[in-house]
Amino acid sequence: MTQTSSTDTGPSAPYTREPGLRPQSSSQTQLQSQPGNHQNQAPIIQVSGLQKSYKTARGELTLFRDLNLQVDPGEMVAIVGQSGAGKSTLLHILGALDTPSAGTVYCASTNVAQLSPRQAAAFRNREIGYVWQFHYLLPEFTALENVAMPLLARGQQKREALAVAANWLREVGLDDRADHRPGELSGGEQ
Repeated sequence: MTQTSSTDTGPSAPYTREPGLRPQSSSQTQLQSQPGNHQNQAPIIQVSGLQKSYKTARGELTLFRDLNLQVDPGEMVAIVGQSGAGKSTLLHILGALDTPSAGTVYCASTNVAQLSPRQAAAFRNREIGYVWQFHYLLPEFTALENVAMPLLARGQQKREALAVAANWLREVGLDDRADHRPGELSGGEQ
């Protein structure tokens, strides 16, 4: 993974928060990652000139400016930084939940920064998998039905969606909990 970022920090600069992924000694830094064996494949994530700013009562708040990031298939990447540095905002932008103020964001070869809300929802449903800090399971449905829900939302037949969901539960060792509702699952199982 490669990441670069620069910000204006002089006295005349707009109100700017330090970026979460700061260069240590120059305007470009190489972050540690676990490389995969996918050398001739296009990057899974390609970010160029990314900026995210908000208007606040104190003026404009810039979380990051001119952020460049590339993640290749098979790489394992950690985004770390202080609270409020923009980590969640960056992940929301990469996952088509938010839009940048400027720049391009390619995820799975799609420029998610230019998607309409409807297109972004379809992209998230087909291309992105989220693991939330909170489980967001629907309490009235079983574990199997909760796992099948995104497949049903994209129009897959119920029988096929349930079969795929059962396989996913089997892969993570929860096939024996498929008929349990969220309240009957441990925090880790949820």
